[in-house]
Amino acid sequence: MDLDFVPGPVFANPVRTRADVDALVVPEDMATAVSYVPEIIKRLRCL
Repeated sequence: MDLDFVPGPVFANPVRTRADVDALVVPEDMATAVSYVPEIIKRLRCL
């Protein structure tokens, strides 16, 4: 999904229909696909 900030978040092709949802790709291994998320959460908890 392409995301731009003009001035706020704007998706090039927003998800609006059931077909759009069905077309989304969910990675098989989320821990690998978004491995940075646990680290970010850990850092935020320390604030």
